[in-house]
Amino acid sequence: MIEILQEDKIFSSSTYEYSKVRLFALEANDFGLGIGKQHSLIKATSNGDSRSTFCELRLERGIYKLLVDVENKGEVFPRNYEMIVHSTSQKISIKELSQKKNKNLLMETLSNLAIQRGSVKYLNEDQSLRRYVFSSVKLGICVFTYANRSANSYSIVDKVKVEGEHSCSKNIEHGKIRISVPLNMKKFIVFRFEDPSFNVEIVDCSVQAK
Repeated sequence: MIEILQEDKIFSSSTYEYSKVRLFALEANDFGLGIGKQHSLIKATSNGDSRSTFCELRLERGIYKLLVDVENKGEVFPRNYEMIVHSTSQKISIKELSQKKNKNLLMETLSNLAIQRGSVKYLNEDQSLRRYVFSSVKLGICVFTYANRSANSYSIVDKVKVEGEHSCSKNIEHGKIRISVPLNMKKFIVFRFEDPSFNVEIVDCSVQAK
């Protein structure tokens, strides 16, 4: 079992709220040409509004990676978090990834989450331009991944209606997501929500080849 602990708010101010902490457990697989190791998502979980984030797993011998996506509440001083690994095996080796590798792996995990477990919408006639959408109330996220497998670059404008307090990895002006996807590339955006009753709806879409 893996546990992420936050500082107990009993020692803090009366207005203290726990951070939103999402935990992703990945298995490293030795396949893929030219792009190195690939990763398979085993399990993802979140703490909701509680102090601890739990992830219970039964794992065979292998190489696994743990990613923690933290939303701080914007205080001046940083918060402290503690990861605890409970295991019946004594042969566990733990190595911390660099901040850059962690960030890149989190981006890869979120974008692939939409492709592997989300719904798909084809945005051109030959179905080479696609939008994948994954939404999870449990994790409090909604991910859009745009994948371009064509020989052209595309400019996409999605008009969205978003309900619930949130942050977004990309600026949205007048309810419109504007994104350019080069040929043979993918791009993604992620909405992170505080309210479990959130909703993201695409109300209009325009696509232009470059």
